Amino acid sequence: MTLNIGRIEGGTATNVVPDRCVVTGEIREFDPHLIDVHLDFLQETFRTSAQSDGDSLEFSTSVDFPLFTLALTYEVVRRTMEVLQSVGVTPEPIEYLGGSDANELNAKGIPSVNLGIGAQNPHGNDEFILLEDLHTSVKIALALIERSISWW
Repeated sequence: MTLNIGRIEGGTATNVVPDRCVVTGEIREFDPHLIDVHLDFLQETFRTSAQSDGDSLEFSTSVDFPLFTLALTYEVVRRTMEVLQSVGVTPEPIEYLGGSDANELNAKGIPSVNLGIGAQNPHGNDEFILLEDLHTSVKIALALIERSISWW
């Protein structure tokens, strides 16, 4: 689970106490029940703090990336693992809290696998990808295209 407060915004000048403040964050967790538990805790904590100062709270949530898990027995997982092996890559399925198109496709009932491209330090100011990994990603993409034609 990760919980991150990414933005705190408020006020109109540096020498004025703001009349309102907007706090924006995210929770990433595989268990929907635990997400609800953490959201309830955050809401109650913020509400208690606001009320102790005579203030009020507006609390809202939204889902950016629907959760999904795929069993290793799913056809799309099996076929993807076969393609990876065919280009010399050892498949290493992982649980990943990031968001991708696969989240949306799986939520719509289209089983989809999310493949990494070998990027290192994603979203950091030092993000990079090794040319070898980029080359391997191209081989994987081409093999997936070639195999998908025969699957249809």
